[in-house]
Amino acid sequence: MKLSLKHFSILISLCTVLIIMYTVLRGIFIFYNKDDFDTSVPDALILTLISGIRFDMSAILLSNLLFLLCWILPVGRLWNLKVYQQGLKWLFIGVNGFFILLNAIDIVYYPFVKKRMQREAFLFVNGEKGSEALTLLPSFLSQYWYIWLFGVFLIVILIKSYDYLTTVARTLPLKFSFNYLLIAVIIAGMSVVGMRGGLQLRPLTVIDASQSAGVNNTPYVINSTFSIIRTWSKKQLNDKPYYSDDMIQGCENPVYQLQISKDSLKEKMNIVIIMVESLSKEYLSYYGGTGHTPFLDSLMDYSMVFNNGFANARESVQGVPAVLASIPAWMDDAFIFSGYSSNKFNSIASITKPYGYTSAFFHGASTGSMGFHAFTGMAGFDIYTGREDYPEPNHFDGSWGIWDHYFLPFMADKLTRMKQPFVAAVLTLNTHHPFQVPGSYKVRFPNPEHPILNSLQYADDCLKSFFNYASRQPWYSNTLFVITADHTGPATVKERSAPDDYRIPIVLYKSDNSLKGTSDRIMSQIDIMPTVLSMTGIGQPVFSFGQSIWSDTCKKAHISYKSGIYMYVDATYCLFFDGTQTIGFYEWENDRLLTNDLKSKPGFSEVVTEIETHVKKSIQAFNSALVHNKMIPNEKNTHQ
Repeated sequence: MKLSLKHFSILISLCTVLIIMYTVLRGIFIFYNKDDFDTSVPDALILTLISGIRFDMSAILLSNLLFLLCWILPVGRLWNLKVYQQGLKWLFIGVNGFFILLNAIDIVYYPFVKKRMQREAFLFVNGEKGSEALTLLPSFLSQYWYIWLFGVFLIVILIKSYDYLTTVARTLPLKFSFNYLLIAVIIAGMSVVGMRGGLQLRPLTVIDASQSAGVNNTPYVINSTFSIIRTWSKKQLNDKPYYSDDMIQGCENPVYQLQISKDSLKEKMNIVIIMVESLSKEYLSYYGGTGHTPFLDSLMDYSMVFNNGFANARESVQGVPAVLASIPAWMDDAFIFSGYSSNKFNSIASITKPYGYTSAFFHGASTGSMGFHAFTGMAGFDIYTGREDYPEPNHFDGSWGIWDHYFLPFMADKLTRMKQPFVAAVLTLNTHHPFQVPGSYKVRFPNPEHPILNSLQYADDCLKSFFNYASRQPWYSNTLFVITADHTGPATVKERSAPDDYRIPIVLYKSDNSLKGTSDRIMSQIDIMPTVLSMTGIGQPVFSFGQSIWSDTCKKAHISYKSGIYMYVDATYCLFFDGTQTIGFYEWENDRLLTNDLKSKPGFSEVVTEIETHVKKSIQAFNSALVHNKMIPNEKNTHQ
C-alpha cells in the first residue's frame, strides 16, 4: 500500500509544480496586460488567480494524458528500464515545456489580438497563414528576449524538479496488486474530473471563465494551453434553433435587397477601399487621439466621417472578409481558415462584375499571406497583386513585405492601367509589429511613447503620397474612396473598455466634396459593402450580414464575438451574450468602462429581451447560412 501511495504521490507533486508555474505565468500575464484588466469586479485579482487554478488543472491533465497513462499502466520490469524512464522524462518535459513557452509568449502576444492564443495561431507554422512568422522571428526574439529567457528559465526549473521528485520513483519495484489497482482507478477518476473541470453537466469551456471574474477578465482566468486545446477541434458550427426558421426575417435575414441611396451617383464610379493596418480610432488626432495624423485629419474634414465605426474582430484575416464580403467573425475560426471557406458567397467584386466592373486586391506581403490570395479568388476578384508582383525586391521591409511608401503609389499606377470602372482594395502593412519605419523617415517621425504611433505617422505620410499621386490620374475624379482599418491596434490609452477594443475610423471620400459631413450612427465593417453598393445605383439582392448606413429600415448596431462571448453595441447599450443567456448589460455611452451591470436591475428587462432576441436571430442566421452553404442571395426571400 505504501509503495502504491508513494508512486502516485510523486505524480501529484509533479502536477503541483505545474500548477505553481501556471499561476506565476498568470500573475505576470495580468501585470504585463494590466491596462485591460477589469478591476471594477470586486476582488477581481483574487478571483482570477483562484478561478484560474481550475482551468490550469484541466489544461495540465489534458495535455499530459499520454504521460499519465505511461505513468499508471506499466508495472514489473518495464517500469525499471532506463530507456523507459528517460522516455517518460522527456515526454513530460517536452509537452509541458512547449506549453509553458507558449504561455510565456502569449504574455506579449495578447496585446495584438486581445485574446488568448488559439488553434489558428499554428496556421503561421504550417504556412497556411503565410510565411511572415519566420521573417518576423528574429525581431521578435530580439525585442522580447526577456520572455524567451523567462520561458527557458521555467523549463530548466521543470527539469530540475522532475529529476528531484522522480529519483525514488525510478527504483520502485512496481507490482500489480489490488491496492495498486484501487489507487490507479481513483487517480484515473480524479483525472477525468479534473480534465472536465469539475462534476458539472458539461466539460469546462472558455465561456465558463466569464462567470468567474467578469466578462472582461476571461483571458486572464484561462491559460493559453486550455485555449489552444479547447479550440483545436472547433472547426464546425452547429445550427442554433433559437426560433423557427420563418421567424428569421427582416433585419436578421442576411438576404438583403439593396436600396439605392438618394446620394447615389448615376455614373459607374470607381471604388477604392483602403484598409490601414491596426488603425484604431484612438490614434487619430482628428478625434483628439494619441497619434499625429495631419493628412488624414485634412482628408476627413472633406469626407463623410462615421464617428462610431466598429471592426468585427481583432485580426486582419477576420477584418478583410467583413469589409469586402460582409462576413462577420462570429465563430472561433476565421472564415478564411474555417471549414466554410469553400462556400459560395458574394462580395463587392462579384456583385459589381455583371455591371462591367473589374476588380483587384493589393497586399504588399507575400502572395498567400493570411490566405488572402485564395479568399479574394473565391470572392471573385480579377487581380491579386502581392510582394512578388512588385518590381523592386530591395524595397522589402525585412518583415512583412514592401514598404507602404513604395507599394501604395505602385498600386495607384496599376489602377491607372486598369479598365474602368473598377473596384480595388488594399491592406497596408507597416502599422504592425514590429512597427518599423524606413531609415530616412526616422528623423522625421521621432519615436513617441508607443512604437505604433511612430509607424502611424509614417502611414499617414504614405497615404498623403498615395492621394497626391492618385489625384493626377484620370480615374481620380470619378472614384469613391473608403478609408478604414482591418482591426484596432495596441492600446495607447489607460482606460479602454470592451467596445473601445473594436472602434475604428470609417471614412467615405469623393474629390468633389459631395460626401462632406459626419454621422454618429453605429457602422460596422460588415455595413461597408452594402453602403458602398447602394451608392453605385446597383439595386439587386445581396447576401450581407450588414446594412446600408443610408437605410433607416433597421436599427444600427454592431455584434462581435470573442472566446465564446458575443458583444452587442448600439447607440445606447452594450450587451454580452454567451450563447445561452445575457451575462452583462450596460449603458455604455454613460458608463464607458462598463462598471454598472444593469441586466438584473428593474426597468431594463424588456430592453435586454429585445436585444437578446436580435442577437439570437443573428447567430441563428449566421450559423445556418454557413452550415448549409447558403451565402448567395435568394430573390424569393429578401428584405429591404
